[in-house]
Amino acid sequence: MTSHECVIDIGSASVGVCMLEKGKAQPVVSKTVRTSISSGTETAKTAIAELTVQAVQKSLESFVKTAPPQFVRVVLASPWYDAKIRTITTKSERPVRVTADTVIRTIKQYFAQKNETTPAGRTLLESIVSQAYVNGYPTALQQPLLGTALRVNHYTSEADTQFTDQILAAVKKAFPNAKITFHSFAFVAFAVLRALRDENNFVLLDVGGEITDVGVAHHDGFRFIGTFPVGTLSITRAVAQGGSLADAASRLNLYAKNELSADESAAIGGKFSAATEEWKKNFKTLLETAAEEVAIPQTTFLFGDTGELKWLENIVSATHGPFSIRSVPVTPDFFQPFVAIDEEAFYDSFLCVESLYFHRDRERLIEVH
Repeated sequence: MTSHECVIDIGSASVGVCMLEKGKAQPVVSKTVRTSISSGTETAKTAIAELTVQAVQKSLESFVKTAPPQFVRVVLASPWYDAKIRTITTKSERPVRVTADTVIRTIKQYFAQKNETTPAGRTLLESIVSQAYVNGYPTALQQPLLGTALRVNHYTSEADTQFTDQILAAVKKAFPNAKITFHSFAFVAFAVLRALRDENNFVLLDVGGEITDVGVAHHDGFRFIGTFPVGTLSITRAVAQGGSLADAASRLNLYAKNELSADESAAIGGKFSAATEEWKKNFKTLLETAAEEVAIPQTTFLFGDTGELKWLENIVSATHGPFSIRSVPVTPDFFQPFVAIDEEAFYDSFLCVESLYFHRDRERLIEVH
């Protein structure tokens, strides 16, 4: 039986929307729209929340004649959410029966003992077990196990309530009868990459317009997430040096493809090197922080706008202090074997990974309500 959902991807530079048809072997993505949030200037950066809501409203106008979806899945990238990962452990002297309910009960007891609740003015988006380990072995706990040691990687995300209320209002105006759920891109991408790829250790790198997210997966669990306020627009502004952002973005693209003259390449190369120093410094610092908790793997899945992936790959695939990184750019082609696209849509890396997440049963995830 087929069903229809709407997926909304909200980043720091653009908003993407698509319709998703479920019920077939592959998710079918139709009618894709992506809208820029702002011009990328410092002035626009200060009004980014208001501009983002406007971009969502504008994107949804393209779907007024579309059959209404049953669900609307809103996926937030940074800076629109905050996330925290906890490792929760419990032991017993004798083997006990461990089930998914055992895990949920253990997590609830942990939060009760810590007296942790969602702060006022914030809305809880997700509370999910990325991986459970019984006696040190990863398990989806699809059936009960006997064990003496339980370790749980637990992920929570939350967002500003005023912002989510504004997004809810915009979505309700377009689809008044749809059920709306909120999610974070970092966890969505982690879950899909873990399901599709052979690697059980990898770095997840999402370079947005104004902010960068770094996640680390280790032994099939989501073990670390961090962020720093430097993105592709930050770098482009530094290269432009007060000039045209569009011209700077174009020259960066040509520079990455080695399509500039020798003189032009030398000129832009110097600016590019200087402009990326802050990003590199922040990235190295965050990896050092992550290394205090988990080993840093070389394989790094790199998310970014298609036009920026090439030059992003140049700064990511390098040695950052003691860390050697091998980047795997997540291009639209990355998902062609897994996602079907109809004639009104196009391959959008972010919407494709999100559509895969909502199409799958997500049987390895334990949600804590």
